[in-house]
Parts: sequence; structure tokens; C-alpha cells
Amino acid sequence: MERFAALRKTFTREEGRGVMLKPDKCCDLGTYDHQVCMPIMGRVCGIDYCISHIVAALNAGGVETVASCCGHGKMPSIISLDDGRQLAIFDNLAEWESYCINKGGTNDNP
Repeated sequence: MERFAALRKTFTREEGRGVMLKPDKCCDLGTYDHQVCMPIMGRVCGIDYCISHIVAALNAGGVETVASCCGHGKMPSIISLDDGRQLAIFDNLAEWESYCINKGGTNDNP
């Protein structure tokens, strides 16, 4: 329930209507402060705002997601698919290359 209490913190009243506030930064690791509610596979899920558009597009296109995390500025964003695959999202090519070098993988040997 703590998770949805944090989601309600970003909900405000404006002219009698509920309005979701757009987060202006990533939340701290382990918190749910900057998530948005999204229906996925018949359930309402809290999705990190900064990757919510990607999660929404995947699900709208029939690619079902089961978990996601924006990385909170400490690691790459990850979206877990229903079929077991994982999508990693990097801000730019240099970040991806650095990740591959530090993890010992390359384009030919992930």
C-alpha cells in the first residue's frame, strides 16, 4: 500500500479535476514517488515516469511487459517482457559502450 500512497502524493486538485503532476527528476532508488498509473494486462501498475511512454507503446503494440525500472540514474533502464527477454535502455551510444566495456561484453559477445 505504501507504493500507491506515494503515487497519490503526485496527484493534485485543479479546478475540481484530478491532475497528475509531471515529475521533474528521477526518484531515489527504492521509492515510488515518480511513478504513473498504467493499465497493463488487466491490472493497474505503477511505472517510472521517464520510461512510461516506452512501456505504454510496447503494450499497445502487443508486446506485453511484466516489470520495469528506469534505473534511477544509477544503472540503465530495464523493461522485462512477458516472454522472458529484457530490454535495456541507454541515454546515448557512449553510455551503452561504457556499459559493455565495464561488463566485459561487446556487440559480438554480449
